[in-house]
Amino acid sequence: MNSLTKHRRGAARKLVELKQLSKTPDSVLARLLGRPLTAIRRRRRQAGVPAFSRFVAWNAVQIALLGKLSDDEVAVRTGRSVRAVSQKRVQMRLAPANPKRRLPPFKTLPVKHASR
Repeated sequence: MNSLTKHRRGAARKLVELKQLSKTPDSVLARLLGRPLTAIRRRRRQAGVPAFSRFVAWNAVQIALLGKLSDDEVAVRTGRSVRAVSQKRVQMRLAPANPKRRLPPFKTLPVKHASR
């Protein structure tokens, strides 16, 4: 095998690794490639690739559901957790669609003193 073939294979491997940088957490990629975590992070920063994030932005259709459907229903439709839906609704300052039935505020009754 000549050095040109080794170079091409190395370049191809680096290209594949570069494509994986924003799609896979650094720690997982380091384990898969058998490289130090610091090397993966350095390479990602050098390439100007943002770190992997599981965060998926809310779109306008999903936001429109908040406050119109229950948090449980929005969670099912959007594939998010009920907690994430609830937090987003509160962040948007929207009331729950059908809040759980609450008891009226506790009223104290006048105390009748027993006469002696």
